[in-house]
Amino acid sequence: MTDTEDDYAAYAPSGSLLGAVQRGRGLGFLLAREDRGAGAGAVLDCLRRETRWDRQADQRHGYHAWLLRELAVPVEPLVELLEGPDEDAAERAVQVLAEVAPLLRAFWRHTAHSCERPSYLRALHAIDLGAAAPLLHESLWDCEPDARLYAVRHAPDSPELSLRLAELRDSPVEDDELREAAAGRLG
Repeated sequence: MTDTEDDYAAYAPSGSLLGAVQRGRGLGFLLAREDRGAGAGAVLDCLRRETRWDRQADQRHGYHAWLLRELAVPVEPLVELLEGPDEDAAERAVQVLAEVAPLLRAFWRHTAHSCERPSYLRALHAIDLGAAAPLLHESLWDCEPDARLYAVRHAPDSPELSLRLAELRDSPVEDDELREAAAGRLG
C-alpha cells in the first residue's frame, strides 16, 4: 500500500485496537495483548501506512518496536517492508527496527532454530551495517545456505573473505546460485 492523503488522514476509531495503536496509546498495548495476532497486524499496518501527523516530533517508532517485541512478531514481515517498493514504509520499518537492533543481534546469536538466522541477518544488515558486519563474516560458514548466500553478497571485503569466496566458488557441495555469487564477488 502506498501513502495517499486519504490513507494518511484515515484513522480507525480511537477505541479500537488499530486506532489505539495508530495513536500510540497504552490502550493499544492492552488490546494487542488480548489478541496478539490482531495486535501484530495493527502494528504492521502502522508501518505500511503513515499514521503520524508530525514525522519530526512523533516518537511512535519506539512504541511500535516495543509492541513488536512484546507480541513476538516474526521478523519476516519487517524484512518484506524493508525490501518492498514503498520507500516510506521501508523508512518507518527502519525506524522501528533501529529500536530492536540489539534484540535482533541477540536472536541471531542465541536462536536454536538455524533457519531463522538468515532473516535476522537481513533485517540487522538493513538497519545497522556496523553491527551486521561481524555476523555477515561469520555467516560465510553458517549451516544455512541462505545465510551463506546473503553473506557472500554482503560481507565486508577482507583478505579472509577472498579466500572463503574462492572456497565457496569451488565447492561441489554448494548450490549453483551460491557458487555463482561467490565467483561474481571475486570478479
